[in-house]
Amino acid sequence: MLQGTGKPHRAFDLFVPGFHGQVSAKGHKAFCLAYSVNEKKRFQKLGEYPYLPLGEARKRAARYKEFLESGVEDLAKHLTPTPKPVERIQLPRQRRKVEWGVPNL
Repeated sequence: MLQGTGKPHRAFDLFVPGFHGQVSAKGHKAFCLAYSVNEKKRFQKLGEYPYLPLGEARKRAARYKEFLESGVEDLAKHLTPTPKPVERIQLPRQRRKVEWGVPNL
C-alpha cells in the first residue's frame, strides 16, 4: 500500500479505469474513483483503508462505473457507506471504599 511522504499523492489502478488509492499529507489512505460527467472531472471517495479492503474497493469501483455508464449523474446517491469501527468510550473508574479494621473474633 502507499505510504505517507508529507505530500498528498494518488496511485491509479491498472484494472479499473479511474480507480485509485489516495494518500493525504498526513498519511491517511482512501480509495477513490475519478470520473467525468458533462465534461467535468469529479472524484468520489469510496472508503478509507483499512476499513475497506482493496478487493472490495475494486468491486465497488467497477459497480459504480456501471452506474455511470447507464446514465446516472449523481454517484453519491448510489454509494454503500463503509462501516467504521465503533469508538470505545472510556468511562471514569469508580473507587470502592475499603474499610480496614480488626475482624470480630
